[in-house]
Amino acid sequence: MEHPLLIDYNGIPGWMFLLALGGISIAFFVYQVQKAIRLVLRGSSDPRTDAWFSRVVEVVTGWLGQKRVLEDRVAGGLHVLMFWGFLMLSSDMFDLATANWFSGSFLPKTLVGPWNGMVELGYTSAMIGCVAALTRRVVFTPEKLKGKSQLEGNAILLLIFTITTTSFVVESAEGPSQFWEPLGYLVAQVGVSDTFVIASYWMHMAAICCFLILIPLSKHMHLVMALPNVLFFDRTPMAKMRPLAVDESGMAVSLEELDIDTFGVSTFDQYTWRQLIDGWACTSCARCQDVCPAYESGKSLNPMQIVHDVRSYANEHAPILLSGETPDE
Repeated sequence: MEHPLLIDYNGIPGWMFLLALGGISIAFFVYQVQKAIRLVLRGSSDPRTDAWFSRVVEVVTGWLGQKRVLEDRVAGGLHVLMFWGFLMLSSDMFDLATANWFSGSFLPKTLVGPWNGMVELGYTSAMIGCVAALTRRVVFTPEKLKGKSQLEGNAILLLIFTITTTSFVVESAEGPSQFWEPLGYLVAQVGVSDTFVIASYWMHMAAICCFLILIPLSKHMHLVMALPNVLFFDRTPMAKMRPLAVDESGMAVSLEELDIDTFGVSTFDQYTWRQLIDGWACTSCARCQDVCPAYESGKSLNPMQIVHDVRSYANEHAPILLSGETPDE
């Protein structure tokens, strides 16, 4: 059958619909991301451009390997399935948006099979992780999620489920390989109508566009900010104490000799740019909350909530902050 993108719908070619839909969602995504970056750069200086080898190693193990996420074996494992799945399937989004130009004209024919296998594995991995995560949230709700709104997280998981499942339907109409694309081949053997394939294609693309719009408006902004968050990690020992001020010789100034108006942070731009990244990179996993002695002892201090509040404050006062001024509150 003809690719859904090349079909005319009441005289209007499909690519025009996708151009409009994709253009709006991508423009919104780019606008929100650049706004977040500009807000982060309002923070004070914090040199983090040393030891690039160590930083690259941390990206490989921490971002790509997800070592910290896997500290929670259940939730972390499901997150890894979806994360690695999306890394493997991401190129297929471009292929579907270009009416298979990438796989049909750009890729060497010898690589098409392995590429299809990688994409199939990516969709399958993301689908399994998504279904398991949704079941865990709805049926076996963890204690830390009880009493909290799960609308945002469930909506994202449903979008991922839509993206993954519709891909196999679209794939079934493209003569899938039994070896490289077993699920797509299985759907093809069941048999689906052209109308169902077309509907699945547009559901797939619409879900991706919705995903692009929701990412910068939700905690899933960590998909964008996690990489710089890991790359610019703090290399100083965790137990090292930092003085409030140092003298010309680099020694800590005693409390009696301190000449500062406030202790800690009182305005947004007193946070460092690296500290501000945490507001957008936070996944709400609550690991920091779980190991906080104050929170565990029943105090009101909640490190995760502080990080969330910084981002909320930035978004609420964005026009003022981006103009270079300091909000009154």
